[in-house]
Amino acid sequence: MGMDESFKNFILSIILILALAVFGVLGYGYYDYMQIVQSKPISEKVEKIMNQEHFVSYDEISSHMINATVAIEDPDFFNHNGIQFTSNINTMVSNYSNHTSDDLDTTISQQAVRFLYQLDNDDFMKKISEMFCVFDLEQTISKKDILAIYLNILNCYIACYKKVNYNLNIYILNDKAYR
Repeated sequence: MGMDESFKNFILSIILILALAVFGVLGYGYYDYMQIVQSKPISEKVEKIMNQEHFVSYDEISSHMINATVAIEDPDFFNHNGIQFTSNINTMVSNYSNHTSDDLDTTISQQAVRFLYQLDNDDFMKKISEMFCVFDLEQTISKKDILAIYLNILNCYIACYKKVNYNLNIYILNDKAYR
């Protein structure tokens, strides 16, 4: 066995180990995702929120609010499948190397999933299960409905935790504030 053959076997072994690691991480993420949605499927979570008395549908939300939110939070929102892989990988690598848990590069869909399931994604493995939840959400409802859910939950969060008048938030979320 020559040097070239040994090097080739070494490279193939490394590739095999990496492939097994990737499949292991994805398998664990999928298992965790199944545990999350087993308690309440995404469709039920979405239906519960969209049927609330004060829910403001996409068509009722101010176009200014929609445009501003998308521009600030996720400029490619209407063009991606819920995940920006390069941004997520960069964030995960940065968090791992800096021992932090910042989520600076998440999409609106990812944030909506976090709100729906109250996910705390402090670790890498939870981020993988979140991605499976996002794929499920993106296949369950439209982008417009995802954005409406995101804005309604965010608005409620601001009202409840930041001590802002909820009725004022509903007013701002609707187009009435801009007429």
